[in-house]
Amino acid sequence: MKTIVIAQGERFEREAARFTEKYPDTILVTLQTPNICTDYDNEYFNGLTTKSGFGKFLPDTDDPIVLADADLIPLAGDALSSLNPNPSADFAFVPYVGTLHVPEVDLSVALSTMPWINSGFMWFRNSAIAKAVSLAWEAEYKERIVRHLAGNTAVHPNDEFALVIAASKLDYSFETLPPKWNVWRTELVPDNLPEDTLFYQHHLGELPDPVEDARIFEQEKDAKKAEIATARYAEEMGGFNLPAEQGGMFVRTDARNRTLLNAASVRAASDPAYEVPNWKTAEGTFVTLSNAMILLLNGAVEQFIAGCFAKEKALNDSIAATTTVQAINAITW
Repeated sequence: MKTIVIAQGERFEREAARFTEKYPDTILVTLQTPNICTDYDNEYFNGLTTKSGFGKFLPDTDDPIVLADADLIPLAGDALSSLNPNPSADFAFVPYVGTLHVPEVDLSVALSTMPWINSGFMWFRNSAIAKAVSLAWEAEYKERIVRHLAGNTAVHPNDEFALVIAASKLDYSFETLPPKWNVWRTELVPDNLPEDTLFYQHHLGELPDPVEDARIFEQEKDAKKAEIATARYAEEMGGFNLPAEQGGMFVRTDARNRTLLNAASVRAASDPAYEVPNWKTAEGTFVTLSNAMILLLNGAVEQFIAGCFAKEKALNDSIAATTTVQAINAITW
């Protein structure tokens, strides 16, 4: 079995030392490795483009491939020697828990065919499959960056969104692994993890230098803020239901529907007789929006969006006030 870790930056190299100590033959991709991505001014984009393009750093081999995040901590001997997915599986992963609701059509379609992939621990049958997934993943992620930088706010530059879309388009079978292969971002410390835990993905743990190092701590805060921003975006675009006393209608809040509703509200405010006779609901039915309903809906959407950002700001303020990594990771959307 071949293992590969992308560790672009001092913090990630330090974290990766926990994995490479257990698996010293790991292919470690750092800022010094040739052919890493340097296309963007944004280190986040460069790092995740390099990660999605991990296949270019692999040798050709029939041996299985494991892609691991730098913060993945091995806890149980040589656990990888016991990793044996179903013979029909081309790749395997531990999915995120819960359901992801997003406004993007391509992503919604992909998530209807497979779970939301946690890329922190992925197994591939051989390098050919790993390289094919990587090639598609990198292309999809680069496209997301282009669309995001062009001002398309409906496209979040999340590498795992790109991975799900790319993987869903490939003719490969997948297997979901039990949580023990990647216990992810929990407030638990290694002493009280589930007994069967094999790998623990978290920035806590025994590092070569103290976790409380000020620079690393600030990076932990930034990572948590990015996580909160992703959750805010998903909720912001995901819509909401009006209260029962206002009819209980589900109101879509993606960018297109907000634009249409705002335009209608401008007309409704200036023309008391204005109404929309064929407003298509999220359920696919057509209703007439009265003048009062148009204004009510637009006001409710504005209040909902403002609430999403107010919640994000409050959580960012809480993150800024933390003094430990444990406190940072206890903050969730």
